Amino acid sequence: MRNVKLSSKISLKQGRLLWLLGLGCVCTCVFNVESAWATPELVLQLESSWQEDSNPLHSNEAQQPISGTSSLGAEMRAGLVLPLLSERTRLIVGVSDAAYSYHGVDQLSHEQRSWDLALEWAEGDLLNGRFSVSDTQHLFPYSDGSLTQLDMSHLAVQAAEVNLKITNDLSIPLHIEQNRFYYDLPQNQLYNATGTTSQIGVLYTSTTGSRVQLGTRVATQTFGQRTAAEIASLDSGFKDTELFADVDWNYSALTSVRMRMGIINRHYPLLTTSDSKLVSTLLDTRYNYSPQVRFEFQAWDQPIPIVDASVLYVVAKGARLDTVWQYSDKLRLRGFGLLQQDTMINIASLSSQDRVEQLRRTGLSVDYFWMPNLRLFVQARTEKQVRTPILPDITQSSLQIGLEYTFENTAGAAKNNAMERFNPTF
Repeated sequence: MRNVKLSSKISLKQGRLLWLLGLGCVCTCVFNVESAWATPELVLQLESSWQEDSNPLHSNEAQQPISGTSSLGAEMRAGLVLPLLSERTRLIVGVSDAAYSYHGVDQLSHEQRSWDLALEWAEGDLLNGRFSVSDTQHLFPYSDGSLTQLDMSHLAVQAAEVNLKITNDLSIPLHIEQNRFYYDLPQNQLYNATGTTSQIGVLYTSTTGSRVQLGTRVATQTFGQRTAAEIASLDSGFKDTELFADVDWNYSALTSVRMRMGIINRHYPLLTTSDSKLVSTLLDTRYNYSPQVRFEFQAWDQPIPIVDASVLYVVAKGARLDTVWQYSDKLRLRGFGLLQQDTMINIASLSSQDRVEQLRRTGLSVDYFWMPNLRLFVQARTEKQVRTPILPDITQSSLQIGLEYTFENTAGAAKNNAMERFNPTF
């Protein structure tokens, strides 16, 4: 009976998505008639997959793990890039709708969705910008086996970007954002939050495409559903004021480097003793060894949030190496290794030392393009959270096999739509 209900939900979701696609096709026809230069790009992706997961709830080694858990997934993704009024003004639409059915932990069966809408615009050579709205619903990231019920996370974002060009090389970008984040289950709602971000900088762009930006960012987070006791230990929110430098360096035709470094002053309205000065750094280097082989290296040192009533935030330091080998037109191999150290910054009322954990994760993926628009993929991943001697370790491994079909009305439309934002690499 549960599978029947899930199938009917999938059908209803697919019906709504097909309606949106039909609307996009109508818009495409209209703009093709009215403007010869306007070339709308439409993409539709259908994916079905099977996955085996050794530890879906991230139970630790001291608990009784659930073994042999499998899931079936069906997903539809669609994207539309629609030129409007001029070649530099366009509408970008993306939709993703999926349903997953679990065997062994039936309570995790869920629907997952994402959509975003953006308008990119330009006014002469002086002004350009982007307005966007997005909404996502994803499965809660389970940890330590402490939560066994189904919970979903929701994030809604509205943003506006304006870029004022001073000279051909120099401009002033402004970014304003508002977001709302929440969970379904009451026990996680102390982390439901609303936030705002404003950022302004000075951007220099060279003739080679390299860019340097210096600026400041102010972000606030307010946790409006916390009780008096939770506010006393975790506060009702915080405010970050950051000074940053952002560099995109095209070293050569084969190598590019992105670096970002920021100094963050974090202020708590009540727990002023927890005020901190934090460092946020990111390094991303890409090297095309040959037309078939590409390497990417990332390193970071950043504060991130965590759902734990005894922890204010986490300082994550880590590195990841990715390799992509396009063996032939039909066969592609991808692999990665990640190592990260997480320092849990305890709430002020705890006398214990800040907890340190280590995450080790590796993965391998094989993509076989049976036809140009039909991809068979196999992905394997394993990870271990080393938490001893304080807490038991957590291990997990997964294997996924799937088939993906892509329709494009013009060659390369899927890449321009950036459909991978709905289907991130493992």
